[in-house]
Amino acid sequence: MIKAIIFDMGGVIVDYKENQYYDYLSKKYSINRALIPKVFDPLIEKMECGKMKLDEMLRIVSKKLGITKEEIEWTSAFRKIGKRDEKMIGLLKRLSKNYKVYLLSNISKSRYTEALKDFINNETDLFDKRFASCYIGLRKPDKRIYRYVLKNIKVKANEAVFIDDRKENIKGAESVGIHGILCTNYIHVLSGMKKLGIKAQ
Repeated sequence: MIKAIIFDMGGVIVDYKENQYYDYLSKKYSINRALIPKVFDPLIEKMECGKMKLDEMLRIVSKKLGITKEEIEWTSAFRKIGKRDEKMIGLLKRLSKNYKVYLLSNISKSRYTEALKDFINNETDLFDKRFASCYIGLRKPDKRIYRYVLKNIKVKANEAVFIDDRKENIKGAESVGIHGILCTNYIHVLSGMKKLGIKAQ
């Protein structure tokens, strides 16, 4: 029996993926698109684990991409590009009446603050608890982050389901016994929930 439903944020309840940001920077500043993830990805991983501060990341990126710290638009572009998925927010509201609902996101402290303010804001009561990688010091798909969440919410792995838009993160959850639903679209999530006997209406 499912007792806990754990949602990712970007690509699930917020329509935002890092590639959208990379496309934005490449187009706006005529930067080689292939270079951008090579510069950003390792730095973002450190930030999402709380091991690098925003100023340090901005300094490195500015030097390597040849744009100013302000032009990087780390948080402003995130707000500009990202949009709440209202169908998923509606689903969260319905689920929260019968289940414990949680958030688990790989995210930096700076963007987490913006996400709470712009995308989740007064919806924070939908989540029984929120887990951000930058404060835990671990990122998905590391098995330890899923075990950390399970320990904190006090449910067994087979009593929880995790919803994410990345296959590797779903595999990470499933490797510790959590049910996984890959979020390709809203209908697919509903279908996955139905198979698990979750009442989503």
